[in-house]
Amino acid sequence: MIGPKTTLTLERYSTPVSDSQGGATVSWYSVRAITGTLVTIDEREREFAGRIAADATHVFYVDYPIGITIQDKDRFRVLTRVFEIEGQKNKDQRNIRLRVFLKETV
Repeated sequence: MIGPKTTLTLERYSTPVSDSQGGATVSWYSVRAITGTLVTIDEREREFAGRIAADATHVFYVDYPIGITIQDKDRFRVLTRVFEIEGQKNKDQRNIRLRVFLKETV
């Protein structure tokens, strides 16, 4: 994908740890830094992608990461910005390029 490259950190949800008040502490741990092109999604792209991108605000185009699997439960982070994964497309299941649809959380 042509455009400015951005490095986002892939984070995975870790097992909740019980606290002393009956709740649980939730934490995320870093899996890997992944470089790609982060693009704000427009309405046309959202319609083209259909249900997978219904709530997406951004698309992250990356070369298919070797050695890890990006799961829909994971998230990406850059500085203070957090992006939840809405879905992903691996064209023709060829494992060459991956299009990850993201929703920026506030």
